[in-house]
Amino acid sequence: MIVGYPSAILPGVTIEEKAVVGTQSVVTKDLQGYGIYAGNPAKLIRKIKPLSKQERVKKLSEIIKKYKEVAEYHGISPKILVNYPTVKVNNCKFNVENLTFTGMEEEETDDFRDYVRKWGLRFYSKRRFKSVFPQEDA
Repeated sequence: MIVGYPSAILPGVTIEEKAVVGTQSVVTKDLQGYGIYAGNPAKLIRKIKPLSKQERVKKLSEIIKKYKEVAEYHGISPKILVNYPTVKVNNCKFNVENLTFTGMEEEETDDFRDYVRKWGLRFYSKRRFKSVFPQEDA
């Protein structure tokens, strides 16, 4: 669930997972998942259609392709292997279904983790969010 600031949610209201509440909305009744709600009182603006597995695989391929271009710009070349739902970046495995990861984190895996956040893939780590950028000539 995502709730925009500064929305008001009245007591006793239930908001299901995968529901999005727009900023400055007033939620007066229960909201179902897979929908975008906004207003005063909040009402359904649009349903969210979950992607099929085939669509998720295709989207992940597009994200990885774009990331490789960004990595090249950053002057790095991590080894990336995709076996949906797992993306292995060097020695770190990212599961894009449950947003977990295992393995050794380092600067190149941090760069990948930082990039995929913009696509809604949020992997949380104790390491700071800090992407690698090309070194400037002195």
